[in-house]
Amino acid sequence: MSQADDETIEPMSDEESLLLSSYNAPYQPDGAHSADIPYSGSIGAVSIVGVLRVREPVERSSTEGVFAGIVNGTYRIGFQSAEAKAYGPFTRAVVEVDWTRRRVRWRVDSQQFPSGGWSRGGWQRLATW
Repeated sequence: MSQADDETIEPMSDEESLLLSSYNAPYQPDGAHSADIPYSGSIGAVSIVGVLRVREPVERSSTEGVFAGIVNGTYRIGFQSAEAKAYGPFTRAVVEVDWTRRRVRWRVDSQQFPSGGWSRGGWQRLATW
């Protein structure tokens, strides 16, 4: 009797099956290749955690993540636009770069009470080229 006869193989859980299928799926549903590459690091007193989404064609690639430290917020950078949101007490600053319209603009939003939603401020243009 071998050792393999004594061992039982348990079926994979749903979570394990989903994880395995994501590893074995090199194609997106539209047939394009893709890869998600996580990264993290620090710049001064700010920690950054994000994911680089490499797509085919490369123009569909982007990166997105969060930053925390002196300033807390989220960001997303792509080939057509970039956006960052920094959060403060009861306010949120939104900076947007639009590569196709060739502009940088920003706005300050305020938090509504008691709903917790955001009241959007007006866009202010910072630069054009």
